[in-house]
Amino acid sequence: MARAASGEMRERWCAIATVLGTVLVCGTPDGVRRVILPAPDSSQPPSELPGLRDTSGRAFASEVGPVIAALARGDTVARHELPTIAWGAVHGFTRAVLEYVSTIPRGAVRTYGEVASALGRPGAARAVGQALRANPVPLLVPCHRVVAADGSLGGFSAGGRRQKERLLEAEGALRRDLSGPTKDAMRALVRRAR
Repeated sequence: MARAASGEMRERWCAIATVLGTVLVCGTPDGVRRVILPAPDSSQPPSELPGLRDTSGRAFASEVGPVIAALARGDTVARHELPTIAWGAVHGFTRAVLEYVSTIPRGAVRTYGEVASALGRPGAARAVGQALRANPVPLLVPCHRVVAADGSLGGFSAGGRRQKERLLEAEGALRRDLSGPTKDAMRALVRRAR
């Protein structure tokens, strides 16, 4: 990785306005290292990084901004249009989970157990959840597309369950009917995804 003269890694940060709110993106010369989603229904940018200031200049924001904004709207973005991910310290099972989840198409979901089985680790649904919790680049790795086997949403460390619900709705994977609650809609969707 490229390092500044002081030996520190050169990071570029930018704030991107999206339908979800302000999304913070960190990049290095190796690619996007971190994506931080806002809390749902928040007009304030994420406050996870005190003292953060935009260090990117316009080039980085213009490179990643349209893709992040499109993904936040639920639009389809071709894999070749996605920015490179700087995986850094993400290795082993966690990286395998995140790479697999990257292949789940827009509008589809998988259960934690299905992801575990696809990776040759049936019974490791809980470990899949922990790996997804460590996802440093939500939206680029669509961890919101993994749900519980009982039809509930499961967790979402990148903005909470409401944010996960909003993303799935925007992608057309979660439909609210007037006849039933979200959980019933998710159960039907999980059954169809199998």
